[in-house]
Amino acid sequence: MPLTWTLKQWLRTHHGLTNPKDIQDIIENQTQHKIPLRCIQSLLKKQPKTLNTEILQTICDVFRCHLSHFCALKPSAVPPIVRTDINIQLQPCAIAANETLRAFIARVQIAAISQALLISCDNFSQACRLLGSERATLLAFRRRHGAKSTPRSRRTSSKAIPLPAALFTISKNEDFKSFKNRIKLAALIQTKNFERSNTRAARRLGLERSTIIRLLKQI
Repeated sequence: MPLTWTLKQWLRTHHGLTNPKDIQDIIENQTQHKIPLRCIQSLLKKQPKTLNTEILQTICDVFRCHLSHFCALKPSAVPPIVRTDINIQLQPCAIAANETLRAFIARVQIAAISQALLISCDNFSQACRLLGSERATLLAFRRRHGAKSTPRSRRTSSKAIPLPAALFTISKNEDFKSFKNRIKLAALIQTKNFERSNTRAARRLGLERSTIIRLLKQI
């Protein structure tokens, strides 16, 4: 939550005070309470990491002001996303014979969005909360890939590569991005094991050989 701290400007404008020692003396004379000079210097220099209510109350009493005169809290531009406490179960998917890694991941993500919408009775905002993702992000993704979820046919002798069914459960502690990365990693490993060659696996997934080697090294 953004905080705006203008104590220095407020004291200068309304009381003509800029010197920390003068401010300390005024507070001590009126309250018999001596605030450490280092503390006053810090309050004038930058916003505090924590708000000491006792010190702030003393400042407000001495200079007859409200906290809102020099401290303002505003909501964050993007509210935090809170996952709903529920697992999302998808139908297991296989990497089709004619499908690149990018197309496969997009198809799985579209399936995840569709399942979240089904659970939330077509409430897109609620579906985004279920997936732990921002509404604008999922809307843009759905518009780009929603009509491309079915692999285009092409001549190939390859077989589909199934992935373990357990991979397709989005746990309540997992967001949409983490799920995508997990599926991507599993697809790389499964294809490498299936093809028994980095070169064939890369060709199968529509990647450069160097790319698949780099990705697998990150495991």
